[in-house]
Amino acid sequence: MNRSGSWRDRLRHIRMPPQPGPVRQRELALDLPLEPQLGQETHRGVGASLARLGGGAVDLLGRALPSVGEKPEDEALRLLGGHLPSRPGRHRVADPRPPHQAVGRRQQAFPSSVVRGAVAHDAPAFPPRLVLLFGVLSVGVSAILIRYVDPDIPSVTIAFYRLFLTLVILSPITFTRYRREFARLSGRDLLVALGIGVMLAIHFAAWIESLFHTTVASSVIIVSLESILAALAAAVFFGERLGMRALMFILLAFSGVVLLAVGDLSADPQGRFQDPLYGDLLAFIGAVAAAVYLVGGRRMRQRLHLLPYVVIVYWMCAVVLLAIALGQGAPLSGFAAADWGLFLLMALFPTIGGHTLFNWCLRYLPAATVSTAILGEPLIASLLAALLFTEVPGPLGVVGGILALIGILGVVRGQHPSPAIDSAAEGAALGPSGRP
Repeated sequence: MNRSGSWRDRLRHIRMPPQPGPVRQRELALDLPLEPQLGQETHRGVGASLARLGGGAVDLLGRALPSVGEKPEDEALRLLGGHLPSRPGRHRVADPRPPHQAVGRRQQAFPSSVVRGAVAHDAPAFPPRLVLLFGVLSVGVSAILIRYVDPDIPSVTIAFYRLFLTLVILSPITFTRYRREFARLSGRDLLVALGIGVMLAIHFAAWIESLFHTTVASSVIIVSLESILAALAAAVFFGERLGMRALMFILLAFSGVVLLAVGDLSADPQGRFQDPLYGDLLAFIGAVAAAVYLVGGRRMRQRLHLLPYVVIVYWMCAVVLLAIALGQGAPLSGFAAADWGLFLLMALFPTIGGHTLFNWCLRYLPAATVSTAILGEPLIASLLAALLFTEVPGPLGVVGGILALIGILGVVRGQHPSPAIDSAAEGAALGPSGRP
């Protein structure tokens, strides 16, 4: 055998697959060595680096790597034996899908230990944890702002103007920046968006109405069940496995909600709420609708960037809320200036300042961290309600609320999560596009 040439010369005779096409923004957590002498032919550079391991290893890698740019990366990782950590001077194979889609696929395909490390490495303009804190404070005042609105204004009107003013702010930016994505939408996409918008409208109408029938603490804790309800829906409709640990936390959360509801019957000595159980039921309906929204919009959300998806669903939701308001004969004008100011604050802080900032934080922080921080909303809202409205829950309410929050926290931060639990973490982080 002629050994006069270098190992690079011998390697040129190996038939390697073509280089993947143009790549996009988000990079995978798969780091591969780069050989500058071979130009940009990444796969040949990888084969060269592993040639010393034997011809069989080179052949295996040559078959595995083409799939990285063409289909989910779990096959390549399985063949390579797991996740390769980042090292300076190594080439990063970029994901050809949009950033939001890459994250969603990675959450479904990889264990949580890999997902938690799959965050952006570019320097953020602002400290992510400080931004996350501001977002939590923003969503924490959502229920308080709604309570200050004139009680004679129907809930559907409050929800409509909250979304409409949000769209007035977001639509010009979104349509200008993502007009090509809107042009690619099919009739089926619009029908799916309409169905999701209906569920989001039910969520808003039910949850906002619940705040006028039960305590703020009960309403925000019960509607926070959306994350674990999304995990249950993903398990039922998509066959995503839920472990026994997650099921135990779900049972704990629902037990806490039962105690919370029972405590509402005896924690209102002033008699401000005639039927607190009705308010609790409305909050639960809002949580169910939000869970259906999260699970139902998963595929569409993977194909679109965040802002186009949100704007489309918001418009559909606003149209549905407007139709309900007109059908009920609800007033749409003649409000006091303070109420218009509250509508604008709801759009700026809980909706844009909360929801949008949470998605920005997902680029730099693990989803489990963001979803856990968002659970501070019930605590902030309950504390503010106790200070401003003297709504102090009774002993059963306190115990039930703590158990419910522990159950939700246990699901979204499970030690051995499944794809369904990743759906819960993503749901808690994203929220129903407008509440948190």
